[in-house]
Amino acid sequence: MESIENNLDELARTIAAHVNVNNVRLPLEYFYKSLPLAVIDAVFSIGVTYTSTENTVRRFCENQTPSWAIYRNEPGPEYSVEDFLNVTNGRPADELAAHVYGNRQRTSTKNGILKVEAVTRWADILLAHGVNRFADVPMFFGNTALEEHVRALPGQGSGISLDYFKMLIGDEFGIKPDRHILRFMEIIGVRDVSVLKNVAAAMRVTPRLLDYAIWQKMSARAA
Repeated sequence: MESIENNLDELARTIAAHVNVNNVRLPLEYFYKSLPLAVIDAVFSIGVTYTSTENTVRRFCENQTPSWAIYRNEPGPEYSVEDFLNVTNGRPADELAAHVYGNRQRTSTKNGILKVEAVTRWADILLAHGVNRFADVPMFFGNTALEEHVRALPGQGSGISLDYFKMLIGDEFGIKPDRHILRFMEIIGVRDVSVLKNVAAAMRVTPRLLDYAIWQKMSARAA
């Protein structure tokens, strides 16, 4: 008997019974005004409630002079990775955590660094590879050296933040295997997260949208 994991039609029906993808729209964080905000979100969102991440991004923007617009539908300029580094480099991580981000979370409980430091290091890597604005995003995709440098940062070895960052900056085919997605896969009895990409095609939606629909369902359930 064919397993559900190998039967895309059956798997699509099973997922549709849990998640109504037709009523889901990508939220505003998928449309940040400036590329550095996607880095902040990707680093800070792992292992915490997303409200905490939203608040961190908002505090960072409000503590700039002038304040940064957060989303593309807001008036204001796009700020570059270089702009971001100009207002953060040279300032101790503790100071940034306390007075700019208002968040002292670390990348991991064991040998982790402050997430604010991880964001700055990530931004340094982007700029070193010529990725400064959203217009430069095509140079990010397929750049294995850049990805390896990011994954070498403390707390980034799993690649989950990196997968999520790609989705935030426009990767329609991304799936991030975070705790909510993995829990959903357990519920439906499927081990291979990557199969969701094929299921998305069967459901006539993008993998990114399917990922968000599942994440939204499971995060609400966990609240």
